[in-house]
Amino acid sequence: MAAQGNARGLLAAALLRPAIAGVDPATGTGSSAVASEGDGWFDAASAVRPRDPLVAWRETTGCQPLWRHCDPAGALAFLLETAGDDMAVHLSALAAAHQRGEMEAAAHHLHAAVQAVRNSGPLVELGRLLLDSVATLQAPAMPPEVAAALGSDFRLNRAATVADQNGVVAMAVWAAQALPAYGPLSSMCRVDADTSAGLRDDCTRIMARLADSPILIEAMLGTVRSVRLAGEGKEAAAWRERLRQLNWTQEQAQHLIMSSTAPLPADYLQRSLRDGEMAAMNALLEASGIPLQAPAGWLPENPRMRGLVLEGREPVAPAPSPPDSAAAKPGAG
Repeated sequence: MAAQGNARGLLAAALLRPAIAGVDPATGTGSSAVASEGDGWFDAASAVRPRDPLVAWRETTGCQPLWRHCDPAGALAFLLETAGDDMAVHLSALAAAHQRGEMEAAAHHLHAAVQAVRNSGPLVELGRLLLDSVATLQAPAMPPEVAAALGSDFRLNRAATVADQNGVVAMAVWAAQALPAYGPLSSMCRVDADTSAGLRDDCTRIMARLADSPILIEAMLGTVRSVRLAGEGKEAAAWRERLRQLNWTQEQAQHLIMSSTAPLPADYLQRSLRDGEMAAMNALLEASGIPLQAPAGWLPENPRMRGLVLEGREPVAPAPSPPDSAAAKPGAG
């Protein structure tokens, strides 16, 4: 990967390094030769010209200790200049402005994200890069007893393959990456926030776009926020039904993955990284003979989600009952 000398090969090597070299990403410490050799891989990826937008995007999400020349602000400035039509770039800029306390700039980037003509989908792009990169690693065939043990460890309900092992490594590294900072966006788009009509409209539109994401966390954020923003309006019923369907997909897929009997499809992890979790979960349900549409009357197990589906808001926990006055008195009874 790193030997290729291209920006994405160097980025993949830098990100996969902790998993293949026993390096602690929080401290950058490790004892193997690969650990020492890889110290400059990310800096080299960032220095390649012309700059690679995926490398720059990863830089905007945060630095690791050994990334000595990591510059999130500089990377974001580059992306705004060269990819100003990308929704993902403006969401990153929104988070950065919000964290600086520059609320007008944050609102500007929210509107620009809504108006953006494309979404590069960097999380999916990164997943594909990691998956393709681990596939180039030369691994010997696994002895049957090792394949059986890994299949049990990975909860595959079958013997593991080298492709499974690669998928697990790639998925673990992908999941360990810093996610885009959606906290600032969520804060700006609270239902109870004191916002202008224009800002509220931008919130409604950006959440609808996120709800279409192939990435589960983005789809869930967009759908839940859309339910809240819809309130009792004309779109409320449609968004609540969409949230019900999303929870059906997630819950059924989770039950299948945690099952002690159903084998996990050979390409499940690969599909999750290449196409996003939504596509992988839908394919898993189809392969298992489970309807993609939730049956009439079905409700999520999670009380919070059930409340949002039924009433458009989360259930309010009952206030604790006051202690019985007689029982509270010493010597009572």
